[in-house]
Amino acid sequence: MLDPVSKMLLSGAGRRGPVVLMYHSVEPGGRRPGWHWSVSQRNFEAQLDLLASGGWHSHTVADLGDGGQVPERSVILTFDDGYRDNLAAFAAIAERGMRGTLFMVSGDVGGRASWGTDPNSGRAMLDQAQLKELLAGGMEIGCHTRAHPHLTALGDTRLRKEVVDSRKELQDLLDDPIASFAYPFGDHDDRVVEAVRQAGYRTACVTRSGWGRVDDD
Repeated sequence: MLDPVSKMLLSGAGRRGPVVLMYHSVEPGGRRPGWHWSVSQRNFEAQLDLLASGGWHSHTVADLGDGGQVPERSVILTFDDGYRDNLAAFAAIAERGMRGTLFMVSGDVGGRASWGTDPNSGRAMLDQAQLKELLAGGMEIGCHTRAHPHLTALGDTRLRKEVVDSRKELQDLLDDPIASFAYPFGDHDDRVVEAVRQAGYRTACVTRSGWGRVDDD
């Protein structure tokens, strides 16, 4: 059951452009996860069912880069980092005929999350075969740098490696073009944005909530 405020917000959403939702870890079962960037699989599936019952259309981030014209009540499901527990989440998405975008940290493919001190550190990451499985199922794979750093704190050489080399690594692994990027921590400035643009990405995601207007970049 939705509370009255959430129901009102949802009924009016999606009329001024697509709604983009950001996920990270999706943990098995129904218990509330301890990490605030996680959601339980049961709650995640309930959110998908709510969207499906409301007639929402799902798209990938690359769809916006292809012109950005999507119908009303469009939602873009995004997942940062590339945790292995996302496999069950993407299976639930596919079962409902939906799509999504996963932003992968290329340096940790097939390993464990190697950055930060949050509870995410050490979580198992998706491997090459699993990423290809998601691609074959209609999902988009985007890039989330090589090592998940704060990009504005990097010098030009390291910045280039994080946005250029990571894209090449993923393209070589997947034999598929990488068109979308997500800034780790949402951290960006004009220099970082230009580096991402020069690397060949068509669309990039930040973490700031708000409207995406037609005259915005």
